[in-house]
Amino acid sequence: MSRACAMVLTLASLSIVPGGSPDAGIASRVPLGQAHASLPRSTGSAPTGADPAGRLGDPDAARRAEAACAAAAMGSPAANGSVDALVSLLADETRVAAPECGAPSWERDGVFEIGEQWRTCTTSPAFEAARALAALGRIAFEPLLGALGGTNAVVRRYAALALGQGGDTRAVRPLQGVLGDTGWEVRLEAVRALGRLHAAPASPSIVARLKDDAPQVRAAAAGALGEIGAGPAVPALVGALEDPDWQVRTKAAWALGQYESAAAADRLAERLRDDHAEVRAMAAWALGEIGDARVVPALGGALGDATPRVRSKAAWALGQIGDARALPALAAALKDSHAEVRQMAAWALGEIGPGAQAQ
Repeated sequence: MSRACAMVLTLASLSIVPGGSPDAGIASRVPLGQAHASLPRSTGSAPTGADPAGRLGDPDAARRAEAACAAAAMGSPAANGSVDALVSLLADETRVAAPECGAPSWERDGVFEIGEQWRTCTTSPAFEAARALAALGRIAFEPLLGALGGTNAVVRRYAALALGQGGDTRAVRPLQGVLGDTGWEVRLEAVRALGRLHAAPASPSIVARLKDDAPQVRAAAAGALGEIGAGPAVPALVGALEDPDWQVRTKAAWALGQYESAAAADRLAERLRDDHAEVRAMAAWALGEIGDARVVPALGGALGDATPRVRSKAAWALGQIGDARALPALAAALKDSHAEVRQMAAWALGEIGPGAQAQ
């Protein structure tokens, strides 16, 4: 197993949730812990200084992915001649082992959200081509717009991914145009891309995706609204706390915490009794970000939750709020059976201090 794979699996075992965006890329994924040894791998190295254009059409999928990865590392202008070949690869979803052509995959693509399958060392030529086109910047912009308007849904999906990663705000309007695409995966990547671009003018269109038929799109819409930070979206996100899909509820709670919206505090407190532990944990975190002392009793009750992660987040939130009414419950949490909860309770007690007053 490569160093990159080992790192991803280590992060997965710790259930790390990033503090930033909750959205990850759309690389081909395998279930956590599944061996990747049987996936195609390139038998040779792909020096980042070599011209990858000729290898982008290699009969071997792993070499095509490696060549696209090399093009991303080269960037513009060195790989400008590869644009057309890279666009052609956007249809190629062949799953292969992730190449190590420069930074390892966990550095290139970030850490992953809870609820996603982890990107355990697999990729595809399409995903690597999208990364490369994003890295090439302006010279790839018009070709990507053409791909976004094409007839192949796979190509449209990876074009949306590349436009979001490219950071060019001229892509906002075209991406809005595919939010109603017939392919849910295209809608998913368009929503994520608009979030990455912090496209506030697109907020109403993204709010509408909170009612999408696909729960993955609804969850991505909540995450994108959290990244954009558009206050008018708060009522819609509060409504999303009732979504039947737990991942949508989790991301809605995250977004409301990003907004630090006191108007959402009561509804988030209700989510402390959600039937899914991740929703309860995210609601506790969000309440700590908001800092509304009215929810101290509800958070104190969450210190008795059956899941240690929820108890720990509740203790953290109480420390953030700093209300003396939490002191007895936090003192009792010092005897919790899990060390993380005890440590967070001790921290919270220190934050509140012996001279604290009830708010």
